[in-house]
Amino acid sequence: MATEGEVLEMLCALVQVTKPEVAVETGSYNGHGSRAISLALCLNEKGHLWSVENDHSIAQQLQAAGLDRTTFVEADSLKWSKGDAPENIDFAFVDCAAEPSDRVEVFFNLLA
Repeated sequence: MATEGEVLEMLCALVQVTKPEVAVETGSYNGHGSRAISLALCLNEKGHLWSVENDHSIAQQLQAAGLDRTTFVEADSLKWSKGDAPENIDFAFVDCAAEPSDRVEVFFNLLA
């Protein structure tokens, strides 16, 4: 399911207000959230987004989009969040996994 327009506007606004140096998005799907966060980082003129997607074809499409201030990672969010995530995350949009309990685990992994 794609992120609703109102949520995308809220994401962009939250990133503009919080001005994170390190942002993470898990579950990129169609890239709309990535675009909203990337836009806000560009408007802030600071920060970097790590966008994580486990579907190979989607990850390839997003990589080809070439968003500024964004690194796309093809990985399982749960595994990635346990050891490969960047340190000092200032902002996280956890929108991966079908199971809410998995999202909660990813969130707490990112806090560690």
